[in-house]
Amino acid sequence: MYTANRDETIDEFLERTGQKFSDIQEAVKWLEANSNANVYEPLSMIQVEFLANCIDIGKELDDEYEGEATELYPDIAYDNAESIVPFQDYKRMILWVDMGYDLTESEDGGIEVDNDSILRVAGGQLVFYAALLIEHLANRGELSNDDA
Repeated sequence: MYTANRDETIDEFLERTGQKFSDIQEAVKWLEANSNANVYEPLSMIQVEFLANCIDIGKELDDEYEGEATELYPDIAYDNAESIVPFQDYKRMILWVDMGYDLTESEDGGIEVDNDSILRVAGGQLVFYAALLIEHLANRGELSNDDA
């Protein structure tokens, strides 16, 4: 029986999606420079899938609108970001922790983070990260840390 290791699984996933690991690494750098994200490495499959989906959607929007819908991008990015965040509680929590969870904004915003609200906080922060990446890619077509 063949069991793929973590790196092989990630490589196979990226090959199927037509992406490169360097694109994922650029997304990590850009996200850390433009948000409170503090991405845990080495990257897990869940992180790679999340970031690859953000990149795909952002580039699709860039191709679809060709810079014509700039004022619509925040709403479009947010709507698409919601669909990327995992629905399964366990997967969402693992991804949130691996993306460098941050409770500062929630607590500063007056949200009491407890067992009842933690999943909403995690999902909200992941949607925020995804929307940032998607909107940036939709506007620029690529990630460049020069404009971080």
